[in-house]
Amino acid sequence: MELAVADTVVDDVFIDDITVPAMDSHPLAATLFLPRGAKRHAVLVNSATAVPRRLYRGFASYLAGRGCAVLTYDYRGIGESRPRTLRRCRYRWRDWGAVDFDAVLEMCARRDPDAPLMVVGHSIGGFLPGFASCAGRIDRMLTVGAQYAW
Repeated sequence: MELAVADTVVDDVFIDDITVPAMDSHPLAATLFLPRGAKRHAVLVNSATAVPRRLYRGFASYLAGRGCAVLTYDYRGIGESRPRTLRRCRYRWRDWGAVDFDAVLEMCARRDPDAPLMVVGHSIGGFLPGFASCAGRIDRMLTVGAQYAW
């Protein structure tokens, strides 16, 4: 039986599923990947549209194995942050940046205040920090296939 990268057990990484309250208290499912040794950086991974955080598990484990504290999370309405029904939900993608990302970024900054804070944004995940009031806390950012605003 062949294991997928996301299913691989990494001995030098501690992985913990947590819940982070968004700025409006909406619960966001998240996963924390911590190196067992010293932490050099804090990395927050912003997903692409409709992509659950589990897709980034292999990438996050890789970074954590190299000394980064990494957080992946599901935006409201996506993955494990999705309610049973979306029928009455009035979620907007703008909320992903202004309410969800802002809260998760603030949590990362408080959790590792001395570590440089980096964001990896995939697709819309590279665009959303522009809506966050605490985006000034980001030390470095890498975007992959991200849009731009005009």
